[in-house]
Amino acid sequence: YFKLLSTLEWEPRTLPSGVKQFGYTDEDTETELMMLPSDMALLADKGFAPWVKKYGEDKELFFKDFAAVFAKLMELGIKRNERGEVTNLDNEKGGYISAPKKADTPGYKKHSGDDGQPVAEAEGLEKKNAQYRSRL
Repeated sequence: YFKLLSTLEWEPRTLPSGVKQFGYTDEDTETELMMLPSDMALLADKGFAPWVKKYGEDKELFFKDFAAVFAKLMELGIKRNERGEVTNLDNEKGGYISAPKKADTPGYKKHSGDDGQPVAEAEGLEKKNAQYRSRL
C-alpha cells in the first residue's frame, strides 16, 4: 500500500456520482488501481509523509509499528489484574466479558493433547468459553 501510494503517479478523477478518487492505470497490463482522497492526504500531510516513505521502503517496520499500536488500541481502557483477567467494573454477571489476553508476540504456543499431538488453540479455549457463558 505505502509503496504504491508513494511511487505511482495518481491522477485525480471524479465519478459520475461526484465522488472524487485518484487512479493509476498500468499501461502494460491495463490494470487499474484506485486511491481515495484520504489516502492521498497521507502524502500531503507534512507529519505523516515521511512515514509513508519509510513504510513504503520497509514493510517490516510497518508491521512492527502496526502490531504495537493495534495491540495498545485493543487494550485501551481495559484494566487487568496480575493473572491477566479484566477487572473493569462492568466485568460482572451480565456485563462485559473479555476474551483471554493474547500473547504480546505473534504466533501461538503448541500444546500437546493426551496422544502427544498438537491441538488447536481454539480447542483449549472451549472449557473457558463454557465458563464465561455460564456467568450470563
